[in-house]
Amino acid sequence: MTFTVSQVAKVFIFAAKLSRERAVLAAWVEGHKERIDNVLPGQLAADVLNEARAHYRGLVR
Repeated sequence: MTFTVSQVAKVFIFAAKLSRERAVLAAWVEGHKERIDNVLPGQLAADVLNEARAHYRGLVR
């Protein structure tokens, strides 16, 4: 089975949005940022990180 890069980006976004605490999300991003940058082209990697940031801002402090 082959996935397109946009499908992979959607999976990363979905996984980031599974986090319900800011600390967990921050740790997830830190642990996966290198992989996101290596697997996805520039703009898609930026989109994934922007979605994670938006989710982070929406989480309770």
